[in-house]
Amino acid sequence: MTGGLMEEVREVLERSDPSWEAADSVDSDGQSFLHLAIVQDRPNIVQIILEFGPDLEAQSQSGCSPMEAASEAGKTLIVELLLA
Repeated sequence: MTGGLMEEVREVLERSDPSWEAADSVDSDGQSFLHLAIVQDRPNIVQIILEFGPDLEAQSQSGCSPMEAASEAGKTLIVELLLA
């Protein structure tokens, strides 16, 4: 993902109405924005999302929290970001 696209993600989150909790948005499969970044192995996007205070206990439709999803997928860097 290019730096420009990362800045677009940040801009969308910054401009979203706080009451919408954009960082916790989910798709039609119940995957949060954070879950999607983890599945796609995008630690740079995970870092941006974390700046906006997502619910780290949110369960995907399959019942996994972001930490569980990252751990099960072996995404060590993302696990470290989630722990920080």
